[in-house]
Amino acid sequence: MDYLKLIRFPNLVIIALIQYLVKWCLIVPFGIPISLGPVDFLLLVCSTVLVAAGGYAINDYFDMQVDEINDASKVVVGKSIKRREAIIFHFILSGLGVVLGFYLAFKAGNINFGLLHLMAAGLLWFYSTQFKRQFLIGNLVISFLSALVPLMVPVFLITANISADNLYTAKIIFYLAAVYGGFAWLTTLMREIIKDLEDLQGDSSMGFQTLAISWGEKKAKNLLASLLVLTLLG
Repeated sequence: MDYLKLIRFPNLVIIALIQYLVKWCLIVPFGIPISLGPVDFLLLVCSTVLVAAGGYAINDYFDMQVDEINDASKVVVGKSIKRREAIIFHFILSGLGVVLGFYLAFKAGNINFGLLHLMAAGLLWFYSTQFKRQFLIGNLVISFLSALVPLMVPVFLITANISADNLYTAKIIFYLAAVYGGFAWLTTLMREIIKDLEDLQGDSSMGFQTLAISWGEKKAKNLLASLLVLTLLG
C-alpha cells in the first residue's frame, strides 16, 4: 500500500483511462488505420503509466523534508520506504517506461516517437530537483506533460498511416486530442497553483520561489480565478 501511495495509484488509473478513451472515442470511430494492436496499445499505456509513476517516486524522494513540514502524514519515503529503495524504484519504473516507449515507437513506424518518453522522464527528474523550486517553470512543465497524455495516442496510433486519402480525418483527430490536451493543461496548471498555495509554509521555509511565494497569495488566487473562468468559457 505504501508503494501504491508513493506512485499515486489513482492518478495512474486516470492516465490509463484517458488514453483508452482517446483511442476508443476519438480514433476508432473514424475508421482510420491504427499502427498498434491491442497488446501493443496496452504496452503504450503501461509505458506512459510507468514514466508517470517514476516521476511521482522521484518527486517524493527529493521532497521528503518539505513534505514533513507541509503534511507529515503523507510522507512515506524515509519512513515505511527507505530513500535508497525509492530512488531505485524510480529508475526501474522510468527505465522500463522509456525502453517500452522506444520499442513501441519502432512498432509504430518512427523510432523518434520514443523520445517523448525519454523527454517526459527527464522533465520529471528536473522538475523534482530544480524546476518546482522556481517561479512558474515547474507548474508549466507538469501542465505540459499532462497535455501530452491524450496527444501521445494519435501520435503513436495514426501518424505512420496518414495518407492523402485520410489526411483531413487525421487532422480532425489531432485537433480533438489537442482540445482535450488544452483542457488538461489548464486544469493541471490550476491544480499546481493550488498546491503551491497549500504548501506555502513548507516551500517558503526551504527557500523555494514558487508563484504563490513570489507573487503572494492574493495575486496567485486572482490568477487561479482567471484560469478557472477561461476553462469554464472553453
